[in-house]
Amino acid sequence: MAFSVTKYVVIGSLCAIVFFGGFALWSVCVTLSGAVIAWGHVALMGHNHAVQHPTGGQVADLWVKEGDIVQMGAPLLRLDGHAQNVQLDLTEGHLFEIMARRARLVAERDDRLSIEFDQVLKTTAAADPEVRRMLQGQVQLFKTHLAYRRQTEKKLQNQAEQIALQIEGLSAQAQAARAAACAAGRRAGNPTVLARQRACRPRRALCASTAGGCSARQDRATERPASRSTNAASRN
Repeated sequence: MAFSVTKYVVIGSLCAIVFFGGFALWSVCVTLSGAVIAWGHVALMGHNHAVQHPTGGQVADLWVKEGDIVQMGAPLLRLDGHAQNVQLDLTEGHLFEIMARRARLVAERDDRLSIEFDQVLKTTAAADPEVRRMLQGQVQLFKTHLAYRRQTEKKLQNQAEQIALQIEGLSAQAQAARAAACAAGRRAGNPTVLARQRACRPRRALCASTAGGCSARQDRATERPASRSTNAASRN
């Protein structure tokens, strides 16, 4: 007689169905009078990574949702860059202003007739009206400073010419004063003035200008000692 396992399997299956069915029916029908509350945390299993921007900001577009599988390098979201763009525009404007001012100051230092702007400024000015107006303002300021320097140089040159003419006039007045002093000394016969007269003019020039003047003065010089000796003899 062969041993059959089928009836035992059927019996075990029926027992399991009755057990689990009765437990389910009991859990549904029985009311719990109380429960125990306990603290805990749920830990996710898997290789999850936190996505965080180094500077932060507002999210403009979100292209994935929680639980999606993404590839390395795929864009997940896009931040709103309005504040960063505004700061970038302000920084670039300040940089372009410094570059334009530097070009103007270099042209003024080298005494040029025009400003040589950087190629970056020229390219940006062709597309940006603000930069174009800024360059035009620097050119206008350069022309104003150039005209002021030219006017100042002309004024200083005129002042130098006037000072030179004043020096020439004062020199002529000094020569005329010396000539008048010499002439007055000749008329008065003062020995001190005559000595100054000899210093004013050379002896040859005086002799040539006055005919017989040198011989007359020599005769006077010889007559004065003679008269002095005659007076001394009469007193004795």
